[in-house]
Amino acid sequence: MNNNIELDIEIENEDDKMVSSDTEKIIDYASLDIDHLSLKELLFILQNTKEDNIQIVQRGKNLLFQSKYCLTESILKNEIRSLNQSDYYDGPLVDDHPNRRHPLWVFKKYVQNIYCYIKVKIINHGRIVIVISFHEDN
Repeated sequence: MNNNIELDIEIENEDDKMVSSDTEKIIDYASLDIDHLSLKELLFILQNTKEDNIQIVQRGKNLLFQSKYCLTESILKNEIRSLNQSDYYDGPLVDDHPNRRHPLWVFKKYVQNIYCYIKVKIINHGRIVIVISFHEDN
């Protein structure tokens, strides 16, 4: 693998690949090991995931934050897609919930001049981004 995050495999099915429009690099979902992603791979996935494939968990803290600052789900999803290396805070972390697997990743970022805590998880072989936390940092 090189710095451009290109996985060296053959693509069998159009639904099993992600092509970045910016770099024309390909990630094959079928061979992606989401439990052992590098930060660069994670960021590539986040930046290239379609808005419909980003799910924000409707937790009280997240909903209160959205309401307080009049942030639409679309705005939050765009912020997820724009995360970069300088926003990285921690991870991969083990999810301590016994019925969930796959690592958690934590980012901290200014969103409309508010310092935010963002926690994400990648599931479904890299096809879905779950946003567990998106609220003001404590």
